[in-house]
Amino acid sequence: MASRPWPSLRPETAEWEAFAVALAEHGTTPCRGGEAWTHEDPGPRRAAALACRACPLAELCHEAAESTHEPWGVFGGIDRTPKAGRPPNTERKTA
Repeated sequence: MASRPWPSLRPETAEWEAFAVALAEHGTTPCRGGEAWTHEDPGPRRAAALACRACPLAELCHEAAESTHEPWGVFGGIDRTPKAGRPPNTERKTA
């Protein structure tokens, strides 16, 4: 079984498996080794979301996050972290 890039995430789904396989095959993505995707401050997360949009795995990443209803962090160019008084963002924007 392929490992996920974020070990703290919930149980495996087919979407996470597909993303993990593609990630292993692709090698380098903007999120590899970066903390901006889960940073507490929204500024780094905004920059991370922009960096994701050019990633060839963005759609798979978004689908994986949707499959487990990830409540926070940047996945596939979307900052899913709830803003005060608003539900999490789950709508994918394309470049």
